Amino acid sequence: MDRFDNDQMAAYHGLSSIPAGVAFIPGGPGAGKTWWTLMMAVLAQAGRKHTRMLYLLDINKTVDDAAGKIQAIYNNLGLQRSVVRLYKSQWPKGHLADEENYDEEVYDENGFRISNADSKWTSIKSVDWTSNFLRQRDQIHHRELSLAATLDQMAWGRYKSSGLYPAIELALARMSDATQTDEHGADMKILRSELIQLYADTLDNIDFLATTPVAGRALSGMYQPDLVIFDECAHARELSTLIALAHFTPKAWFLVGDHRQDEPFVQSLAQPPVHLRISTMERAAINNAISHQLLVNHRAYGGLERLASSLFYDGKMRSGKTRDNLFPTSLQHLRKWLDEMAGVYPMYGDLTTPRLIVSETDNVRARKAGTSFWKPRHHEFVMDKV
Repeated sequence: MDRFDNDQMAAYHGLSSIPAGVAFIPGGPGAGKTWWTLMMAVLAQAGRKHTRMLYLLDINKTVDDAAGKIQAIYNNLGLQRSVVRLYKSQWPKGHLADEENYDEEVYDENGFRISNADSKWTSIKSVDWTSNFLRQRDQIHHRELSLAATLDQMAWGRYKSSGLYPAIELALARMSDATQTDEHGADMKILRSELIQLYADTLDNIDFLATTPVAGRALSGMYQPDLVIFDECAHARELSTLIALAHFTPKAWFLVGDHRQDEPFVQSLAQPPVHLRISTMERAAINNAISHQLLVNHRAYGGLERLASSLFYDGKMRSGKTRDNLFPTSLQHLRKWLDEMAGVYPMYGDLTTPRLIVSETDNVRARKAGTSFWKPRHHEFVMDKV
């Protein structure tokens, strides 16, 4: 927390009072929105042995990035926490055909839907985990170690390391033995039944699950997070945001993003209606439901944040750079080098008026490499200086 800026610290203290359990945390570019959010997750988990986090992003690549970042933070802090990433495409394709229809909502005698805790087994039993598990067995040696584990990789690892599932081991051995016959599919039925318990145990022991809203919907009733974080939610349509609100019952929801420069992506040949271009976060801002925002820009150098601040942030976005690091070291070096080339440094002080003339009379035509153009003479000039 020593690295928090004033806005981040104010937002942290503001979490002591969250109306309806929904915290909107908007911010500008370079304000550390994702970093702040991940640090909130770490702080929540540091004091308790098992606090579950569901982290939602609407793009698969950013799911990988977020899972990798939180895994690195855990490793640096020496925290033993399990991290899983999940896409919709990784979800089992079908449901068990020989079970009753577990997809239907379950209601009590008063007409209220049964809570996630009560309907958990109903949801898990509705999924056939067999194909994904067997596929993972065949691909176990091809895992990219730089990425967080998928749900199937985590389940396979738990099966191999725990020794708690002898029935699965026996069923796999019989299915692999060509001398064994399984005319009635008994081994497959045993495997399906035992995998329900394995995946239920795996989900119970996940500390941080990063996924997309659609895949998150499939987890409803199986994974009970203590905190739901929807990052970049200003880029998501309201229906995606409502998935996080409607299908989980955590202690709090964090909705993080930049509603001033982002709007929901709607794939349509025609101009989408206005209501589809408004995010839940923007609607909250219109109705004055936002109490804290992150507007200290730690990314822009040389005062470049001032234009965006006046255009989008009512002049409230400010730089997080000090006077000493207002310009990056590489730029300071380049400026000094240009001064020396012009013959004005150090005799005449800094070069404030450009007087450098470059002649390109002997230059050749530009060449194209991929989608970019470059000139060989420019390349030779730079390499000579290097």
